[in-house]
Amino acid sequence: MFFSRTAAGEAMPIDFAPAADGNLILVDPEGRQVAELGPDDARAYQGVKYQTHFRSCPHAKGWRRSRGIPEPAPKEVQR
Repeated sequence: MFFSRTAAGEAMPIDFAPAADGNLILVDPEGRQVAELGPDDARAYQGVKYQTHFRSCPHAKGWRRSRGIPEPAPKEVQR
C-alpha cells in the first residue's frame, strides 16, 4: 500500500498491485496524485488502473474518517 493525493489534496491509501477493475489512475509518474475515473471511463480506460486500499482491506471501516455522520454510541460493558 502507498499513499497518494486526490485532486482535492486528501491523502488516499492505494493498493500497490494494479487492479483490472480499478477506478484510479496515477496522474504523475511518482504516484503523488491520483484521479478517479467514472464507471464508463474506468471500463474504457486501457492503461494501468489502481484501487483504493479501502476496497480490499478487511479493516477499512475502522480507518475511515467520519464525514459528519455520528457513529452510534458504544454499548456499555456489563461486568
